[in-house]
Amino acid sequence: MPEPSLSTLLAALGGLDAASTIAAYCARGPAGVREFLAALLSENRLATARGPSRRAIENDAYACLMQLAERYPQTFLGEVREQSATLDRADVVSALASVPGADAVAILLAALGHRKGTIRWHALYALLSRGQVEVAPRLAKLLLDRDGAVRETAVEGLRRWGTADDLPALVAYTARVATHDRNAPLDAIETICVRAGRPLPAAHPGARLEVVAVRGQVTIEVPRSALVSAGDPLGTVDGTPLLAPCDGVFIAVDRDSEHTRVTLRRLVP
Repeated sequence: MPEPSLSTLLAALGGLDAASTIAAYCARGPAGVREFLAALLSENRLATARGPSRRAIENDAYACLMQLAERYPQTFLGEVREQSATLDRADVVSALASVPGADAVAILLAALGHRKGTIRWHALYALLSRGQVEVAPRLAKLLLDRDGAVRETAVEGLRRWGTADDLPALVAYTARVATHDRNAPLDAIETICVRAGRPLPAAHPGARLEVVAVRGQVTIEVPRSALVSAGDPLGTVDGTPLLAPCDGVFIAVDRDSEHTRVTLRRLVP
């Protein structure tokens, strides 16, 4: 198909031809990054008087944004730096997760101080999804964030990277949240204590986690928070079934250069 103009692209969003039009538009070259970001900053450019729903249009706009960021990462980064208003958009912050390098990390770290909770959450989620351990020293403070999603994501970050110094903040956080929200911070506390060789604090109900460490190509086939019984398949290791060691809840899978660690929370201590 001929190279589409921005107007052609915007008119296609939310329609049946959106995917092919987006692909053709993104193939035009890096100049499309500036042009499309400018359209995003003018919200009315995305709306049409035709049939597509607003959500369908926005979903396609995000798909275009991701393609541009992945295809032209340095151009995308430069435009975001130059047009600071782009960082008021959650979709732009989310797209930064696909841009490699320290400069993208620096922008995401700075976005943790944004006035909007949704922006702070997208930045934090992007940093965790990239495995950017640089955020670890900020996580305990984020347990005090006004936004609940930020707090919950900070708990997950602490489970992955927290140290003994973070335990007081986690214990205090656990005491503040409702009973049904305490499992995640209690899991984080136990994981840190095991990692640091520390005893569990008095407020903790006792060891509940079962960790299976394996080597090889691991594929997990159950969703997080899935309820499993002992012997249920969790996935495979080099094609061999990986079975649940106990009745429990699937908590997480963590990978490093040597092992994959699969964590379950036992239903019975």
